[in-house]
Amino acid sequence: MRLRKRGGRGARVRDRARALVVDFDYHHGNGTQAAAGNGVSFVSTHAFPAYPGTGGPGEQRFDPAGAIVNLPLPPHSYGTEAFIATWQRLLPAVAARVRPDLIVVSAGYDFAAGDPVGDLGVDGPVAARALASLIAEVAATYARGRVAYCLEGGYDIETLAAAVEATLRANDAAANAEPADFAAVPNAQRAVLDAIDAWRI
Repeated sequence: MRLRKRGGRGARVRDRARALVVDFDYHHGNGTQAAAGNGVSFVSTHAFPAYPGTGGPGEQRFDPAGAIVNLPLPPHSYGTEAFIATWQRLLPAVAARVRPDLIVVSAGYDFAAGDPVGDLGVDGPVAARALASLIAEVAATYARGRVAYCLEGGYDIETLAAAVEATLRANDAAANAEPADFAAVPNAQRAVLDAIDAWRI
């Protein structure tokens, strides 16, 4: 945790290194959220109210010193276009406010269609490619390209392997993904995104 400790206990927020945890796993990362603060921010999409039942729309902390941003999704059939469009608006908005020095990705692929545990009706490899391109772009803008991926959920081995490969190839290419159609995002999720846009630094 050298990044977290670098500023020291008395350091001001702008002098302390900042990390942003990006979590797109099907399940809410309640343990990671509990560790947010002191320069560590957390942004997540996840099925709600699926296990563990946390990460609801009221669990937000818009604070550059340790933001918590949850965008709960319906537990089934969210869709590829909506999933990608949600992240294409969500991640740049949060990153612009916390200005991370490092992005850590909780890369759970159990959101993918056909996963026996999760399944948001999202094409796993297509979404993985788009998310990795987006994350690489945001990391280049704020964190000098520094990204660390931590593999999490994903229980259909064939889909998991294809999604991980798509992530690695897109990250290496650092190519910008095509914008997804924001009209595919349901109103409930748009309301959370609008609240993030209204967050003033």
